[in-house]
Amino acid sequence: MTTVREVFESTMAILDELSERDGAAERRENRAYQLRFVPLANQVCHELYPLSDDYAAAIGRRGVPTKITSLDDTVPLDEFLCVAAMPYALAARLVVDENPTVAAFWERKFQESLARYGSATPREFEPITDVYGGLEPPNGAAV
Repeated sequence: MTTVREVFESTMAILDELSERDGAAERRENRAYQLRFVPLANQVCHELYPLSDDYAAAIGRRGVPTKITSLDDTVPLDEFLCVAAMPYALAARLVVDENPTVAAFWERKFQESLARYGSATPREFEPITDVYGGLEPPNGAAV
């Protein structure tokens, strides 16, 4: 399971905001990002949750991910989405006010990830029953 802190570190690496001295993401210069990170992570989780292996919805009800409250929480998405998509979305949302061009780049990367990996989400298949009949092969021939 991936923690919110790990996603924060990945996002800071994408934005080139890690400390040059020790590679730390949690530093004074990133405090504004850190304060906005948890609410934005919740927003992104809601966008990605239907694509997650952890998605669970009851019939007639929308699936809702567990709310994130701190950097120490576990992200309620599968690890693949936490690495391949979530950091791009968060990078875009964190810098949208200070650099819209860079934010647009990261948003495009996020959308590309959704397009590329969203269709690769494992699905459950069920057999289709022919309720109408009339299309049986003649004389028991194989289909």
